[in-house]
Amino acid sequence: MQFAFWYRALRVPIPFRYPQIFLNHLFLFLGRLGFIFGSALFGIVVFRHLPELDQGIDMLLAAKARNDPARMPVRAVLHQP
Repeated sequence: MQFAFWYRALRVPIPFRYPQIFLNHLFLFLGRLGFIFGSALFGIVVFRHLPELDQGIDMLLAAKARNDPARMPVRAVLHQP
């Protein structure tokens, strides 16, 4: 991978374009905004379902329940002490 990067950097000419400052800033802003929303969505999903993954869960049974058409809730899969 390093070879391909350095070959392109040293041997392949990059065509010059006129700088479009507004468009460049807009794309950078949208990229950062997408990262913020993506990481927020990941946090919501993980922290929402994190309590369901405690010590008493049977992961094999939970995986089977996920593929079950009845869609048995994960809380019903927990072992009863």
